[in-house]
Amino acid sequence: MKEYFSTEDFESRHRFDAWRDAVCSRLINARAQQTQATEFSGSFTYSTLADVDIASHTSRTALVWQRTPQCIRQHPASDYYIGLFRSGSGQLEQNGHRSTAQSGDMVIYDAARPFNFAMDQAAINIIRLPRTVFDHSAPGIDALAGVRLDAHRPGVTTLRQMMLEAFDYNSDTESAGHTGQFASTLFELIAAAINLQKSDASGKPDLYARMVAWLKQNLHHQQRSIASLASAHHGS
Repeated sequence: MKEYFSTEDFESRHRFDAWRDAVCSRLINARAQQTQATEFSGSFTYSTLADVDIASHTSRTALVWQRTPQCIRQHPASDYYIGLFRSGSGQLEQNGHRSTAQSGDMVIYDAARPFNFAMDQAAINIIRLPRTVFDHSAPGIDALAGVRLDAHRPGVTTLRQMMLEAFDYNSDTESAGHTGQFASTLFELIAAAINLQKSDASGKPDLYARMVAWLKQNLHHQQRSIASLASAHHGS
């Protein structure tokens, strides 16, 4: 079942605080403040698909979320999150990265570390990624905190479409088995897309190690050369 929250029924002066509290109670507890002196309106949707927590929030003004060290101490949390911008824009700063996101972009962030996440009239879909699961299925995900996923890497276009479908998925009309299968596939696709983001970088140490091993094995081979090393590893 989906939970839906809107600021329409609140007085103007209470809208932002009520919306912020709704988001924090279901996602990450963080400081939030408007960066424009305009009347706020927004909405928030939360639901679960099997064991997958999904949410969507919309704000029709500019604001910034701050997960500060003090906030982490008072409200500890360790999960990762992936956010898909449906509209608007944002800038995420975390882990030494600064990423600008537009409609269609996806970003990774980590509740266990401080971040600043500025948004301007943004509508964003969010999926919680349990740390114990993704540290195993996508090792190195922590290094991507604060990074916008490269849309040209394999899996990203498919993941974007499936994340959109996840928020339209009606678990009330589908069997529990099919819902669980959908949720499991979604997690596997997220892990695959994350792993493929860093496959180029992670492949370099492996190639280097293989080359060193080849050199050691052929140390006394008279035909050893740069050309034979490259040929053995399908390189130029």
